[in-house]
Amino acid sequence: MRILDRKYEPLSLAEIEQLQLERLQALLARLQRNVRRYRDLGGSLRVESLADLTRLPVTEPSDLVAAFPYGMFALPLREVIRLHSIVGPDGHPLTIGHTRNDLTHWGRLVARQLVAAGVSANDVIQICFTGGGFEGAFGFMLGAELVESSVVPEDPFHPEYQLTMLQNYRITVLITSPTNAAQLAQLVARKGLDPHALGLRVVLLSRPIPPAERATLRGGLGAEIKCSFGVDQVLNPGLCVECRAGCFHVNEDHFVVETRNDELLVTTLSREAMPLLRCCTRISAQLARRECECGRTGMILTPGGRWMTSCA
Repeated sequence: MRILDRKYEPLSLAEIEQLQLERLQALLARLQRNVRRYRDLGGSLRVESLADLTRLPVTEPSDLVAAFPYGMFALPLREVIRLHSIVGPDGHPLTIGHTRNDLTHWGRLVARQLVAAGVSANDVIQICFTGGGFEGAFGFMLGAELVESSVVPEDPFHPEYQLTMLQNYRITVLITSPTNAAQLAQLVARKGLDPHALGLRVVLLSRPIPPAERATLRGGLGAEIKCSFGVDQVLNPGLCVECRAGCFHVNEDHFVVETRNDELLVTTLSREAMPLLRCCTRISAQLARRECECGRTGMILTPGGRWMTSCA
């Protein structure tokens, strides 16, 4: 089995629920003590079981907008060592902060995905995203370094040069967007090259794509196609791991996920700088818990194709 954290990824349901409850209780105490929005709610944020989660307030995107830039931070800014700016609702900017421990966790969670995809220290990885256009590129970098792969950063604006680098550096793993992967496959076909001669083993995409599109890219690049799934304001990548069976397993030792009117809600259990309680993602999803051949026991998340407009 391609599993990095054998202590946590195959936990039993009872172990998962106990760990989540303990971390959720600690999270609620920190939120009420350190984040004004949760203090202003009044009352006590307490749970006796995970079933009590549905009684707690949600965090709307509008709350994140109103708190810009640092109002949702649970720690002083001096303890936040990384700031990322993302685009929120209606184009409003949002700030995501990370402590050193947050970055350590992020790298570990992304490394889980890389290991699940078969990436190892023997691989040379090209990480290809627009500069500053996808803050998750930093997460992929952290994960690749933890796996101890060799990393070649590149931008997607020059496909010809990107293809040359793939050949010269003998890249075995490409991490990029579906758009860039498609452009690269088209370039390979236009040049009449044998895609298998590129030497790529794995292409890891920044978001899920339909099976037909995967098949096209698999043929065009001569590599296994894997996908990542995350939520920018929560963690992207790192929320889930796509296993060899094509299931997205939530990293439940770090997140509690639920759905309300089909919308995915996420609670962060380990984030220090900017913990979130029942964060409305505006993404439709289905959740299921069933046995998987990969050995992971985390909740299986199937993202939908709809963006939600409310969290009613």
